[in-house]
Amino acid sequence: MKKLYRLTVPGDTLPFAVAPDHSVTMTEASLIPTLSWPNGSWCIEANFWMLKLYEQGRSRSQRGGTLLSYATNISHLLRYIYAQKTSLLNITDSQFCFFITTLLGERADNGTKKREQNHVVNIGRNCLQLISYASEIFATPPRLSIGEKKIVITAPNGNRIKRIVQSHPALALTSRISRRFPINAENIKKLRVAAHRDKDSSSFIKARRRVMIRAFEMTGGRRMELSLLTIDAINRAELTGYLPVRTVKRGQSQSQISGARSEQPKITREIPISVLDLKLLKDFITDHRAPLVGKFLSKEHDHGYLFVSERTGSPLQPNHMTAELSTLKRLSGIEEPISPHLFRHRFITKIFVAELLKTEISTLKDFKAAMLCNESLKRKVCELTGHKNLSSLDVYIHLAWDEVDDLRMSLPNIVKLQSIDAIREQLNELLAKLNEDKMTPEHSTLLNLLASFEALL
Repeated sequence: MKKLYRLTVPGDTLPFAVAPDHSVTMTEASLIPTLSWPNGSWCIEANFWMLKLYEQGRSRSQRGGTLLSYATNISHLLRYIYAQKTSLLNITDSQFCFFITTLLGERADNGTKKREQNHVVNIGRNCLQLISYASEIFATPPRLSIGEKKIVITAPNGNRIKRIVQSHPALALTSRISRRFPINAENIKKLRVAAHRDKDSSSFIKARRRVMIRAFEMTGGRRMELSLLTIDAINRAELTGYLPVRTVKRGQSQSQISGARSEQPKITREIPISVLDLKLLKDFITDHRAPLVGKFLSKEHDHGYLFVSERTGSPLQPNHMTAELSTLKRLSGIEEPISPHLFRHRFITKIFVAELLKTEISTLKDFKAAMLCNESLKRKVCELTGHKNLSSLDVYIHLAWDEVDDLRMSLPNIVKLQSIDAIREQLNELLAKLNEDKMTPEHSTLLNLLASFEALL
């Protein structure tokens, strides 16, 4: 099915202000969805709405972001309205009800639902927002009965969040928020094994998948943020021990941008990085990325992004990262959901786990009370993850408690501790022998790993 939107190209600008000398100050306006009706004609209402969202600083990108998400959602309504030979302001309640019912009932080729209920609700709300905006700019009331409703969402941590949303009887506004658990260590191991054993993939793809999995683990970054990871950032991390990661989802209103800007202000955060992780990234750059990019680009024209396409050498798109994880999930036989954001859940949960292991708190109630009052810890997590709201971190308190509870139940007994001492002794002997032998690259790598492991024991 043909898309109803196209993105403005990099370098596009829009008027921002008029200077005292009557010259026009321009501002960066790339990657804004422009929408058309199915017959190709310009959809004025939808494009005005996109412009308003852009001015509010909503995120935008080639493969993600709020603007593109909204454009995709309202495309369903534009197709329906065009087929019904009506307009945004003339669509009736019965027509909108049928539209929502159709979205809920659509099935994929294998018979499964194309969309979950929450997804349809989000589509419906975006459509109501568009119709309301069209009514506002044309000063004409819609035929559709659009109301506002106060809803209370009970988050997984028990907090009650109050929101005002636009409503219509066709929408199931009481849909539950689905709870997604962090990816566990066993599934991460399965993904790594699948990446290594995939016989149909090149050595570059295998290495890129391995580094991508580890990057999701060690940074807690969103897929867009990992796609923006640069070689310069890795080089700086080599000097400082902290990896600069670009933070997205920090939209800024155009009115907050002083003067003309060629692009939105870039916000970065510093993630502590271990020597071994840094070596993994550097080895990937030297052994795999550099030879491949050299086939397509000269050194002067290298874009500098870490993750690149094997076919073109261009920066890897966020959607491709999701597709890679889906491929590895299929190859490994994992049944649980796997997505980039579940690595982010794991990263944040681990921070709270580390804090909990420092305490002697014995009940979830006491831990929750301590963490909810620990604003400095939450601010630290926000700095590491790029969260804007401290309250959005409360859900991880329950997840951290569950994980620590399991850890405490599996603490090593005296027999296991004696076994660890025995392993340490054998490691020391192996380290000594390796130092005596002629070093190969494989021996050197194993030596570094054993030394790091010994330091942890």
